[in-house]
Amino acid sequence: MRVVPKVKHGVGWVLLAVVGLAGVGHATAPMDQYKFFSKADKTIEDVKTKLIWERSVVAAMKFDAAVAHCNNELDGAGWRLPTVKELLTLVDEQPLGIYDGTKIIYPAIDSNAFPDTPLANFWSASRYAGHADDSVVVDFSTGRTNPLNATGANTAYVRCVRNAN
Repeated sequence: MRVVPKVKHGVGWVLLAVVGLAGVGHATAPMDQYKFFSKADKTIEDVKTKLIWERSVVAAMKFDAAVAHCNNELDGAGWRLPTVKELLTLVDEQPLGIYDGTKIIYPAIDSNAFPDTPLANFWSASRYAGHADDSVVVDFSTGRTNPLNATGANTAYVRCVRNAN
C-alpha cells in the first residue's frame, strides 16, 4: 500500500480517495512489457520474452486436445503449448484486487492484455519431474504451479504461444 501525504484541504482527501479507488481494478503488467495492442487484437507480443500470445481462451480441454489446438487449429505456423517457464512470464506477482460482487479477488494475470482469463489452471507443455503422466499447470487465480495428470480426464484451459519473428 502506498503512503499518501496528508492534505490540508478537505477536498484533497476526497480526490485522493477517488484516485485510489480508480487504481484498484485489475492486474497490470509494466507499461513496457507488451507491444501496443487494441482490444480487437487476437494476439499480443511480449517485448521482453519475444513471445506472441493468443489473447483469447477457449473452453477447458484435455491435455492432448490442448496440444492439438495449439499445433493445428490456429492460423499461422509455429503455435504451440507454452512451457511452464513461458506461462509463468504472464503471472502478475503484485496483482491488484477486483471486487467480484461478493469478495475481493487478486487475479494473477493482466486482465487488460488477457481479458476474460479464467482464474483456473492452464496447461503447459512441461512435464512434472519424476511423473511422466503429469503436466505442470499454472493457476491464474494464485500464480502457482501444480502437477495435473495429463493422460486422464482432467481438463485445464489453454493459452497458445509462438516465437516472434
